[in-house]
Amino acid sequence: MNLHEEDPALPSLSIYPNPADGMLYIEGMEPEMKVRVLDPYLQLRIETPQSQFSTECLYEGLYIIQILNSQNQLINSKKVFIKH
Repeated sequence: MNLHEEDPALPSLSIYPNPADGMLYIEGMEPEMKVRVLDPYLQLRIETPQSQFSTECLYEGLYIIQILNSQNQLINSKKVFIKH
C-alpha cells in the first residue's frame, strides 16, 4: 500500500468544517473512539469521546485532530484551522 491509499479496515472519517468556527464535527466515529486536539506545540487541548464539540476554548490557529481507537491507538490524524 502506498501513502495515498486508505486502509479499508479503518473507518472512513470526515472532519469538518475546515476552517472551523465555533463547532467541529467528525462523521464516521464509532462509539469506542475518542478525539484528541493538539496545538502546534503538540500540547493536548481537548480529549473527548464526542463526535462534535465546541472550538470556542481554542485560540485561532492550526491544530492536529487525532482519532484514537479503544486501545488508544492512532487511527487517523488531520490538520484543522480554527478561526473566530
